Amino acid sequence: MPSKFHLLHRAFFLLIGSIFCQLTIAQTGDFILTHHSPKHSEIDNINFEITADKNGIICIANRFGVLKYDGNEWNFYRTNSSALSLAVSSDNVVYVGCLGGFGKLDFVSNTYGYVPIVDSDSLSDHFLQTFALDDRIYFLSDKNLYQYTPSTDEVKNLLAGDFLNGYVNDEKLHINTYDETVITVGSNQIDSLTNPDKLWGIILPSPDGISEFSVDLDGGLFVKQGDEVKPHHHYERLQEAEVAITDLEWVNDSLVACSTIESGVFFLHVSDSSYFEVTDYHSGLPDNEIHDLYADENQGVWVAHEFGLTRIAPLFPAYSYTNFPGLEGNLIEAQRLKDDLWINTSLGVYYFSKDTSYRSRVYVQQVRKEPKKARRATPKQTVQQAEESLEEKDEEPEEKKGKKRGFLSGLFKKKDRAQESNKEEEKKGFFKKIFSTNDDEKQGGGKEQEEDKYKYVRRVEKVVTGVSYQFHHVPDTDGKFRQLIETKDRILATSHTGIYEIDKNSAQLVINHPVKYAYAVPESNQLLISTERGMLKYYDLINNIWTEISSTYFEDVILNVYMDHLGEVWLAGTTHIYQGVFSEEGFLIEHSYEINNRYYDELSIWEHSGKLYFINSQGYFRLDRKLDRIVKDLELKKELGSPHHHIHNEKSRVWLYNGKIWQLLLPDGSVEEFKYLGVFPNLKYINYDEKLDRYWLITDDNQLLAYDAKQIPEFHQSYSIFVKRLVGKAGELRIDEQLQLSHDQNMLSIELLKPDYVGLLNPEYQYRLSGLTDEWSKWTHANLIDYSYLPPGEYQLEVKVRDALGQIEEDTLLRFTVATPYWQQPWFYAVQALILALIIGITSRLDESKPFNRFMKHGLSILTLVVIIQFMQAVISAFLDIESTPVVDFLIDAGIALMIFPLEWVLRKLILDGGLKISGTTEATKL
Repeated sequence: MPSKFHLLHRAFFLLIGSIFCQLTIAQTGDFILTHHSPKHSEIDNINFEITADKNGIICIANRFGVLKYDGNEWNFYRTNSSALSLAVSSDNVVYVGCLGGFGKLDFVSNTYGYVPIVDSDSLSDHFLQTFALDDRIYFLSDKNLYQYTPSTDEVKNLLAGDFLNGYVNDEKLHINTYDETVITVGSNQIDSLTNPDKLWGIILPSPDGISEFSVDLDGGLFVKQGDEVKPHHHYERLQEAEVAITDLEWVNDSLVACSTIESGVFFLHVSDSSYFEVTDYHSGLPDNEIHDLYADENQGVWVAHEFGLTRIAPLFPAYSYTNFPGLEGNLIEAQRLKDDLWINTSLGVYYFSKDTSYRSRVYVQQVRKEPKKARRATPKQTVQQAEESLEEKDEEPEEKKGKKRGFLSGLFKKKDRAQESNKEEEKKGFFKKIFSTNDDEKQGGGKEQEEDKYKYVRRVEKVVTGVSYQFHHVPDTDGKFRQLIETKDRILATSHTGIYEIDKNSAQLVINHPVKYAYAVPESNQLLISTERGMLKYYDLINNIWTEISSTYFEDVILNVYMDHLGEVWLAGTTHIYQGVFSEEGFLIEHSYEINNRYYDELSIWEHSGKLYFINSQGYFRLDRKLDRIVKDLELKKELGSPHHHIHNEKSRVWLYNGKIWQLLLPDGSVEEFKYLGVFPNLKYINYDEKLDRYWLITDDNQLLAYDAKQIPEFHQSYSIFVKRLVGKAGELRIDEQLQLSHDQNMLSIELLKPDYVGLLNPEYQYRLSGLTDEWSKWTHANLIDYSYLPPGEYQLEVKVRDALGQIEEDTLLRFTVATPYWQQPWFYAVQALILALIIGITSRLDESKPFNRFMKHGLSILTLVVIIQFMQAVISAFLDIESTPVVDFLIDAGIALMIFPLEWVLRKLILDGGLKISGTTEATKL
């Protein structure tokens, strides 16, 4: 049974919603929510704080460590105790306040992990808040304040005491104590203020610095107006409902998000006092108890709760209607018919309506008595009444005179009686008139006669207590309904049991045939039906009865019907296109054309520039009337792009997704681009609502959304691309501006990242490594780049990223150098040359007359030849710069040896024989 506290919360938000958000809910629906939960066996969903690093990666303080989430991948870093708070420094280091100590996430032993700064066996300190100010980091527990300076790696215990909480304002740290003292910690001094007017829990200026919201320690909401801080205009209602605000976050310069303990999250607008949007369990939030709140730079709001994390998108140009009660089943269509929103699903037909709740209010109203009908007097009575009347005229002339004055006289007489009555009688007021005693009436004199003219009637009126919106199931529509069709004056629903005429109260079966597809002739009450039993039937509404005009056996299954501007009817089957015409005898097929539809795609039909086109997953096809056949069209592909996905609806509109954006192909042949709708690549249904000027969308995960194409979405200001991880042969590498790799670490794996928490931008990457190649790679969704071998040199990684909106970002993300091995460096070649020269010099000076010298000369000569050959091979191999298998290396070395064989012969002659014999001479050329 809900407690009084819960009921007050619920009543408050119902009241606020009914007063401020009736029209908003009816038109916009709920904010888009995306739910995230780490799939890790070592952690749970008990999270204490959410923040983000400088690259936009979400960081979460979990009771088992720190979580990082980039929209696709979770990374977990275990801490020595529960991680309670987080702060990010200007150099993008994440600092962690823990139970009993604190530390940071840093690069250690070829990997990133938790590095303790102060670690204690005692768990008495709970570092629930961590702050990064200037070049210092502050860790605040309930007993101590520590200061850490990263540049000097110095830790100081600045303060000890009994602390309530801390907050940052004017670039200073303010700490509240239990004895109602506020301690201010600046860069070089510490001040204190005793017994201030109010203790604040949060003071948060807007990003533009114009507005400022604050929350006191009781959870009350205040706003700064000029130089004065005043309660927010919702302050009293929040206090009456016992709603305590636990955290504030600015979404942008004018929208602020407030978290509560048991009422979810609500949003306020700075300049619009009527704006009050609530996101709670009823709008899709898994739990109303909010552990922490964080607004990212992409204007999304993250909330931590018992079931994980949820991201709220308050500025997204689409709104969800899925959470409104009453709607069940897999959604098929959503369209406005007869001024109402109708949905057909796998479980029936539903309509959306506003339900108003009332209560009865009883009150008492004073009304004038109706005059009694006079009895017909006898002559004797008439004479007697006349005599009495004359006597009254003599005794009370003023009263009778007043009666003659009529309505104005009555008003003035009331005024005179009011002046004559004493003050005590005036205080009794209205209730005295109702409950006056007989004695009072006797004392009233003329007042008694005046009151006899009125009576008090008990009235009952209905007072609006709330307005809600929900879906209602149409009675007798159980099961799957494939289509909703609007004829000239009726709404029809098709199913496997037949066609029903529906309204909000009933569904009546009017055509008893299992329907596969039905088409309503525009502005008429005529139907063309393809049945599941292979029949093509034509119906007309005659005297309120659907009458079958014609019926033809039809071997194909009709997937779509289109009427062109000439009135010709085109039927798209599975393998053929059929041309038909309505006649007095019924509907007749005049011609059929074969089409390439090998995968049984649903065919969309569209007129463009006077030509008839047919679209499926194989491409675009066109009816060539001269050739009298359907041919493939390549020009339209150049104009519109590849048909990755296409949708047609009952209003002859074709929606085409080309892999980047959605395009609306209108019946008049024009094309309208929907750039931002490209964030939904897998839509099942799209339909335009002329009344609301919005588009109804059904997604592949069964969400019903209302998309406002006029609203400029603010999520396009996405995060920049960066290098998330570098991995070499020895493991993970620290990402530095001047990265140096040794010659034996010339293998590199680079992971790129562009955070996307909506999960809809679908980024593609293109890259080029200058120094290795001048060509850009092909566009790919893969964000991992592998280089198995990098020769010595300087490199620069350039990357382009393209999102679903067609926006392209280009940046140089990494510069690094691969060192040249020492045996390929000039100094090593010089050393080799000196050694060779020394050997040759020693060899040439040996006296060959002695046997030992001849032996040494011969050995040194062979060594010199080998060294020269190896030296030349090394130089040539370095110049060729080829990385291959040992077999290929052997073949390369053999080829190099053959190439330098003539030079080897010359050197051998010079060293061993002491000269070369040249033909045509009688003497040898001596060295």
